[in-house]
Amino acid sequence: MSQRLDRATEFLRHTLGPLLIQEVELPKNTVVAITNITVSPDLRYATVWLAVTPASEAGVAYGRIKAATAELQRLASEKMDLQFTPKLRWRVDKSGNTVNEIEQLLDQIHHERQ
Repeated sequence: MSQRLDRATEFLRHTLGPLLIQEVELPKNTVVAITNITVSPDLRYATVWLAVTPASEAGVAYGRIKAATAELQRLASEKMDLQFTPKLRWRVDKSGNTVNEIEQLLDQIHHERQ
């Protein structure tokens, strides 16, 4: 990965986290975390992977974030020192849900054996 691509990815990671908290009204008791960001080699697109807790609120949170994309992109571009800001694309990271399900099953097995 090029240095420029690395810098853009890290910048987006550090910029978008606080912007999500400040600019998007998430459902009560919902936490959204950026789990990964991939930026295209030409810096035109950035895919932002989000983990939402609780998983039952993922659809609502994702919808609100998607609706705020233009504003989030504008605010990020004000802080970026690039010719243009990558167009943001959002994805829900469901891998955390799988980990939680496995942990719940292991806890259930543990309690059944006692």
